[in-house]
Amino acid sequence: MTTVQTGSPAEQPDLSASAVPTSRLLAWLQAGGLDEKRLEGLHSQDNAFWAELAAQLAPQLPPAEILLVLPGGEPLAGALAAHLKLPFQVLHHASGAPDHWVLPDAPLPSFGLLVTTYLTTGVPEMELSVLAQRAGCELRTVVCAVERSTAGGRHRLLQLGVNTLAGQRIAETPRGLILERRRAETRAF
Repeated sequence: MTTVQTGSPAEQPDLSASAVPTSRLLAWLQAGGLDEKRLEGLHSQDNAFWAELAAQLAPQLPPAEILLVLPGGEPLAGALAAHLKLPFQVLHHASGAPDHWVLPDAPLPSFGLLVTTYLTTGVPEMELSVLAQRAGCELRTVVCAVERSTAGGRHRLLQLGVNTLAGQRIAETPRGLILERRRAETRAF
């Protein structure tokens, strides 16, 4: 079983591929055609699906003390938390303020990972990275099952020094969504 990586907090793993090929995820994506409606059902996959994805993503993640989770990312976060032996906290919007995220009341540890099922524009992930940083928690990496590479989320996050690790990357083309063939850009900070 893989355990949490140890080392200096400044150490960053090599995320040069930034997409980890997973047989079940890839099979699911190829099975019914890629479209937004199908991707909305990603979170309903069984526990074995998420456990396999977590096992394949975990070795590439930087050291962390907590997983902060966007709504809908609970299945992946639960599998990662079990694999890495880390706690996780699902984040939510402030009551009556859909554009404002609320962090847990308890103090956050120094280093965390942000988990989401589907990374698109990266705006919620950016907002939470900034909030967590202000609360003393550095979010080094956004972990997602699927990243829509043409939506710009990875590049927005890189401007904050946050890397992205995806189970699979997809791209929007004039013919619709396809599996991404290009290598992802990452930076070591």
